[in-house]
Amino acid sequence: MENVIKTFCQFGIYSFFFPLNFHFGASVIPFVFIAFVFGLSNLAQHIRNAKQKLLFSLFCVVLLLLNGGYYRTERFTRENLKTINLVKRIPSGTNLVTHGHLLPYAGYRNLNYYFAQPFELSYHPYHITFINADYYYFDDTVNPYPMDKNYLDEKIAALKKDARYAVLYEDAHRLLFKRFRPVRP
Repeated sequence: MENVIKTFCQFGIYSFFFPLNFHFGASVIPFVFIAFVFGLSNLAQHIRNAKQKLLFSLFCVVLLLLNGGYYRTERFTRENLKTINLVKRIPSGTNLVTHGHLLPYAGYRNLNYYFAQPFELSYHPYHITFINADYYYFDDTVNPYPMDKNYLDEKIAALKKDARYAVLYEDAHRLLFKRFRPVRP
C-alpha cells in the first residue's frame, strides 16, 4: 500500500520521479486519452446507481489532485534559456557529452553523447570517443536521467583532476569543460 501512496502522492519526500515533460509523452498522449475516456465510459456503464457514480467520480478527482501536479510541465525560465544558449554556443564539429534532455539543443555536433555508465566501460565501442570528448557540459537544473547526481558529481571531480580538461564556463548551476590537451589512447 505504501508504494501506491508514493505513486499518487508525488510531493514532499515522495517526489522521487523525474518530470519528463513533453519529450517522451507527447506522441502517445492522444491515444492514452482516448483509451482513458472509453475505459471510463465502459466502467460508468457497469456502475448501477447514482450514489456509486458520484463516489467513483469523486475518487477519480481525488486521485488526480493527489498526484501533486505531475502532469503539469515546469515553467520555462531564464535559467532554461541560459542553459540552451550555452549548449548552442559549443562549436559544431566537436564531440559533446551532456545530459540527454539537452541533446535536442546540441544537435549537429560531430558526436553527441549523454551521460551513461555503459560508455564508461572499456569494451564499449564508443568508450574512447566518450572519454576523449571535446566538451563536457553539466547542468544541475536539468533532469540527470538515466544517471543520478552522485554519478555526475564523481564525473565532475574526475574531470577537474584530469589535466587534459579545463573549466571553460562555470556558474551556480552549470559547468562546461573543454579538452585542451591531446587525446588519451
